Order: sequence, then structure tokens, then C-alpha cells
Amino acid sequence: MLDGQALWLGKWSSTGGGRAIVDAATRQPLGAARWRAPTGPSWLRWCKRPTLEVVEAPDDSLLLHVRQRWLDGRTWEVRDADDRVLGLVSRREAFDGRGRRVVALDQGFFRGEDGQVLATWNAVDDGRVTAFAAGAENPFVKMLLLAVLLQAEE
Repeated sequence: MLDGQALWLGKWSSTGGGRAIVDAATRQPLGAARWRAPTGPSWLRWCKRPTLEVVEAPDDSLLLHVRQRWLDGRTWEVRDADDRVLGLVSRREAFDGRGRRVVALDQGFFRGEDGQVLATWNAVDDGRVTAFAAGAENPFVKMLLLAVLLQAEE
């Protein structure tokens, strides 16, 4: 999913079906983002937060999941498919698993820690287009960028 240079993120479905993620150039389906309700006994679900899952097409394999932190409602923890912590994201920045800021949103540009542009995003009528810069090769940073974009509209 993150191999391409640009992603188109569709609008959130009003019926709870999630959000389409497609290749911006070809409109080929790449996956989806969708909310998963907390599981477990009903008396315990009240203290759990919903999880935002990002799955890849065509088999809906899990790429990452994002969950709002319990005591700090402004940051979200991002984990990969193997449940390893990738980092934390907020509406304007992302931190790696060691707490270093690796991405900051600056007027439509995502900049790395050295100020280099990693990606741009533009709102369009039917969603949002994100274009990765040539220097944005790290797949873990791309996952954090995607998590920032998805949770920023919640």
C-alpha cells in the first residue's frame, strides 16, 4: 500500500463502512481504514477505546492500527500488524518509538526532523490526496504519516 507515490483517502462512510485508500494516479484499491469497536465483557468495554485499523487489499491483511491513549486524549499510539509500537501521533506531528519527533505538519507539508519535505496533502471534493516526496522511503515513517492523516479528521 505504501509503495506508491500518492494515496487518495476517500471520505469516511456515513454507514460505518470505513474509508477507502486507493492509488491516487490509477484509483486502484489499495486498502481501507475502519473502526473496530472494543471487545471483551460488556462491563469492561466502557474503559476501552475504539481502534482504527488500516488493512491492505485484496485480502484485508492488517497493516497497522491506531488507538487513542487512555490518559492523554490528544495522542494516538500506532502499532504495526505484529502489535509492535511504531510511535505516537497527534494532529500535527508524529514521534517514533523512542520519542523522537520524526514528522511535523507545516501548512500542508509533512516535514522530517531535518526540515525536509516528506509528503504533501491536499483536500479534494471527494477526499484527500497525499503525495510522498522522493526522500520519504522509510515505510515506518509513511505509516506514521498515514496515521496522522486518518486521525486528524476524527
